[in-house]
Amino acid sequence: MHYTKPSYYDTFRCTAGDCPDTCCQGWQIIIDPESIEKYKANPELWNYVKDSIDWKASEEGPTYLLKDRKCTHLTPDGLCEMQVKYGFDALCQVCQKFPRHVEEFDGERELSIDLSCPEGARMVLEDTDGSFISYDDDLEENEDYEDFDYFLYTELYDARETLFSMISDSNASYPSATIAELMESMISLGEIWQNCLDENNVYEINEAHELPKKSSPFTWQNEKRLFSKLYDLELLRPEWIETVDRTYKTIFASEENYRKACLELEKYDSFVRRILRYMIYVYFDGAVYDDKIYAKLAFSVYCVRWTFFVFFSDQGNGRDLLSAQEKEPDMEALIRAVYIFSREVEHSDLNISILEDWL
Repeated sequence: MHYTKPSYYDTFRCTAGDCPDTCCQGWQIIIDPESIEKYKANPELWNYVKDSIDWKASEEGPTYLLKDRKCTHLTPDGLCEMQVKYGFDALCQVCQKFPRHVEEFDGERELSIDLSCPEGARMVLEDTDGSFISYDDDLEENEDYEDFDYFLYTELYDARETLFSMISDSNASYPSATIAELMESMISLGEIWQNCLDENNVYEINEAHELPKKSSPFTWQNEKRLFSKLYDLELLRPEWIETVDRTYKTIFASEENYRKACLELEKYDSFVRRILRYMIYVYFDGAVYDDKIYAKLAFSVYCVRWTFFVFFSDQGNGRDLLSAQEKEPDMEALIRAVYIFSREVEHSDLNISILEDWL
């Protein structure tokens, strides 16, 4: 099995009680069958955990009971009582692995740290290196993926390398001096590559070197219409509607406000590129399973834009936008915007599907 991971992956450490927004609240935690068997095999552990399991809350399997939207095992000081009493190995697989994420392909596993974790968001935003580590694990057998289109996968993999070089501003074929130019070029490439796939010309995906001259997709009316779709997502946290509403009424209140936000985006160039690199890494190659090349790319681009719009609108409670020329970036506020947006959008397959289909 071949593995790929960001260079910072192994340095992740949970901040536990110091976390500004624990992962033990706001969503259902699915308990895997293996963990249920593990609990039952230990009478003391089973006696502790059995009354905290909700067997009917989710169709995906049993979950831990929630009290005031918090896992019943979460203590007031932000720690997991189960882990404190019985150790890390007592946790279910979801709790052991989060925020570590895996995307699987035929013979490939790509590891990442979720943006929905505050510490993960910080690591991505501070990743000045932008490199990945690849290695082989001969002890891990490759899983058999029936009907896996390996040719399409290799084309997507190479296309993603093109996107990475664009993000790092090192691709001579697609120069992107500004964030706007970078995102416009990526959207145009997504359309070209999707057409190649739809017309059964997969081999032409990485032969596209000339972008069509067309108007920018980033206009006030167009993006306002797209952003409004966030109101229709599956609601994971009640405060999400307030976040969307504040952003909509601030950024899209007028064309002037929108243009100001777009200019503000340029001031956060390096941070925008780092989040964009993460999104492309996690989502783009997944098009090998559903053929949604353009949707995956557009989803990545717009999620990055809207994450920063949420951040901008949060400055001064939406009364005005932060001027990076006058003040240093509020990193804690930026990290908060990143993980809040990620938690609502990325942690629901339905929400991802809604946005991809809409785009």
